[in-house]
Amino acid sequence: MGSEQLENFLRKLELKRLLDIGVGDGERLAWILERLPSLENAVAVDVRESALKLAGERLSELPITLKLYDGKGLPFDNASFDAVALFNVLHHVPEGDALLAEAWRMLQPGGRLLLRDCLADTDDQPQHNRLELHRLAHEVRDEPYLNRSLDEVLGLIEQLPKVVIEERWEFVPDHPDGLLDTELLDTLRKEMIESDSKLLQSFDQLLARIETEGIRHQNYIFLSLVKP
Repeated sequence: MGSEQLENFLRKLELKRLLDIGVGDGERLAWILERLPSLENAVAVDVRESALKLAGERLSELPITLKLYDGKGLPFDNASFDAVALFNVLHHVPEGDALLAEAWRMLQPGGRLLLRDCLADTDDQPQHNRLELHRLAHEVRDEPYLNRSLDEVLGLIEQLPKVVIEERWEFVPDHPDGLLDTELLDTLRKEMIESDSKLLQSFDQLLARIETEGIRHQNYIFLSLVKP
């Protein structure tokens, strides 16, 4: 699935109030909001103050409220939004079922949970190399990394009450961005030198494999889940 397919889907939606969980630096949310002309306002949350600062700078001219999230309960009433976005967040969260239930609670009847995340399933060695690089980047920063298989993600979805799967796409991103960012690799190396020599050894071995085997994006899934 390329960005064009997601863009076409978003433009068909008539949304008024959106919650974005895990806004990061705001780049993704800015892209989404440009494709939701009917949206009246949005709320975006993140567990990191540094991320909210970056998002605030990027989104300063848009109708968005930014809030710090403690990683547990979200401070919003039931049925507060007609859409909740979880883009590239689920694999950071050990209690994925609790997060999805919380997102579901805040949706109005007829609202949509928009979920996009990477999958642990790999088709070849270049994809496996990407997954391993992703894992090491999280491990050196002591961040949760629970890349789930397709079956595991669908199992979490099945726990939601009366869920209707409106759209389901499994895809490999069609752009090369972010695969081997030189600045990111240099930063990771410095962090590993400072913290864990074993991780650094694994990192160097992985880069050597990538030189001979290649690297490409992991498999992803996109789901639009409607709450009856």
